[in-house]
Amino acid sequence: MTEWGKKYKFNSIKDYDDFYKLHPITEYNDYSDYIYKISAKRQNVLSKKDVIYFAKTSGTTGKPKIIPVTSEMKRYGMSNIGPIIMYNVYKGTNGKSKTLHRVLGLYYGLNNIGSIKDINSGAVVCHLRPDRLYKFGVTPPGGFLIAHEKSALHVHAVFALRDKDIGEINALFASTVYYFWKYLDEHWELVCSDINNGILNENLLIDDKIRKELNSQLSPNRKRALEIKSIFNGPREELAKRIWPNLIAVKMITSGTFSIYYKAMKKIYMKNIDTYSLIHSCNECHIGIGAELAPDSCVYILNANYAFFEFIHEKDAVINRLIPILPSDVTIGENYEVVVTNNSGLYRYRTGDLITIVSKKPYFTYKLLNRRQSVLNVKGRFLSENTILEIVELTAIRLNKIIIDTILIPNIRKSTIVENYYYSSLPHYILFIELIDGGNLTREEKLMFDIELRKSFNVYDKLRQNDEMDKINVICTRKNTFNNLRQILKQENNMAFKMPRLELEREDIIQFLIENRQ
Repeated sequence: MTEWGKKYKFNSIKDYDDFYKLHPITEYNDYSDYIYKISAKRQNVLSKKDVIYFAKTSGTTGKPKIIPVTSEMKRYGMSNIGPIIMYNVYKGTNGKSKTLHRVLGLYYGLNNIGSIKDINSGAVVCHLRPDRLYKFGVTPPGGFLIAHEKSALHVHAVFALRDKDIGEINALFASTVYYFWKYLDEHWELVCSDINNGILNENLLIDDKIRKELNSQLSPNRKRALEIKSIFNGPREELAKRIWPNLIAVKMITSGTFSIYYKAMKKIYMKNIDTYSLIHSCNECHIGIGAELAPDSCVYILNANYAFFEFIHEKDAVINRLIPILPSDVTIGENYEVVVTNNSGLYRYRTGDLITIVSKKPYFTYKLLNRRQSVLNVKGRFLSENTILEIVELTAIRLNKIIIDTILIPNIRKSTIVENYYYSSLPHYILFIELIDGGNLTREEKLMFDIELRKSFNVYDKLRQNDEMDKINVICTRKNTFNNLRQILKQENNMAFKMPRLELEREDIIQFLIENRQ
């Protein structure tokens, strides 16, 4: 019996009713002492299975968490989920993915692994082996070990653009793919120069040993460099297809907070390229697998074989009223937080991920919304990150603009930083946005966001009618502001970084955005 099992009388649990009564809903703080014991090589703490890795979260919504991973958890992910993903892409592309083709894998910093008392720790993606990625990819193993993001993206670009027959792009999140295209758009001449010369430029932040390995795989290719130059001297629309005519699909997570990057790419760089959001996963659990074979879908099937799932309704989750229910008891169209019991020692654990239920039969399907922390309680109604992104996208369409990033600041508390720039005696929201060209909007165009928010959020509309809130203040930032903020906030060049869309606490973020306003 594990220490955790003794504490919660596992030997008395015979069915779900017992589990419900005897075991509480848990959060990360409930496990911190036990994880410390595991790091000290104590056995039978949370699970009888050996912990082989400590997965480190991105820390986007707080201090990074350390999640124990057992060999069984890792093995299941590799042996069960991988084949399903490949089959889904095969069906979704009408069999085209069966054809042998080269793959651009946009991963970096895979050797960024620390240790906690001799147990490896780091982002889960660091489990990916560079040598295996190279077997079907274009970038040599050393390219995946580069920690500096821009240098890594440059190396991936050089090796990928040399090869005209790329058939697939793989990445963890849509944000990585977006910033790959952003880098190419701004630095394509440097990339062409390296392709033409057959050697990487000296300004890249790369270890000498890795640089030597990468350069040994390059040779001058003037013809391809001229082709790329001709492509980039033309329009940016359908750029991916013009660079790689045989590109079949892009695999990346496009749902939730990443949807804004995905939609921006689809309008320009990746027009007419199928994308597949194949898995909903976090350090604690592989929660869902892409449900629909149609491209551009973000519907997932609950991965019920992987863990035991419960759900807390959104209205209860955001006020910590913990009333979990089983998958059979959820209501289609309603929003819930996912609670998981996995095989690595987490029991009735709140993941923080909010989903909306799509169907219960023949399969339990859902869409990913946002994190629990990314929800504002306004007079008992909830304004979520997902709602903000939908309003931003809808307004951008109406204005015929492309917005690449956004953060909402609820200036309900007094902020000296904000009031020095924009004063209102009434509470109000402040929406920072960045247009793809770094431009500004007119006063009339900015008012469109307030109109759309009032249409989508009844409570806000009533508060505006009653003069209890002022209109939303839209502030456009200069070009690359959000990318620069991203570099500041990221820890250890973590590929798992997620931009905080609803910022409640950090004055430094507000200060940075104000200083970079148009």
